[in-house]
Amino acid sequence: MDKLGVVPEVGSEVSSQVRTVVQASRSRAGRSPVYRAAREEYAVIRALREKNWIAAHIRERRYELNLTQQEVARRAGTSHSFISKLESGEHIPTIPVLSRILAVLGEQLLIGMERKTPGQEPEREVAPAPQSMSAWHKPPPSSATREGRESSHRADPSQAITRRARRSERPR
Repeated sequence: MDKLGVVPEVGSEVSSQVRTVVQASRSRAGRSPVYRAAREEYAVIRALREKNWIAAHIRERRYELNLTQQEVARRAGTSHSFISKLESGEHIPTIPVLSRILAVLGEQLLIGMERKTPGQEPEREVAPAPQSMSAWHKPPPSSATREGRESSHRADPSQAITRRARRSERPR
């Protein structure tokens, strides 16, 4: 059997292999301050994952790369206090800021959508997140070229003039 064992139900006997793993872990923690610190950090990360999985992921990845919050903040172009609040689970960043933070951590933010149709497997689409909010605000394609089809929603310039004229005729 590997290092893992089956966790017994409450009240049943514990196998000697599980006891050995737990005892070995405690022994390493007692001998090594580095191991003890890592064990404590991962306990915090596990608890944080229950509250905010994004915060837990960022904290875990930063810990794995041996980066400080200050280093991540500087490289991502944000403040140390922002990273601290983010990692505590108190704040959710915007998509562009999250993308920059993940880039510092060697990762890429993906945006996904899922369409569920009864009786079928869900359809999923995933794409990289845009690098800036301006990518979210691009004007839609012209109505004549949208998906290669003609559109019946063409703006009639005469209607715009008529609306302007009506506004100017209103009593003030």
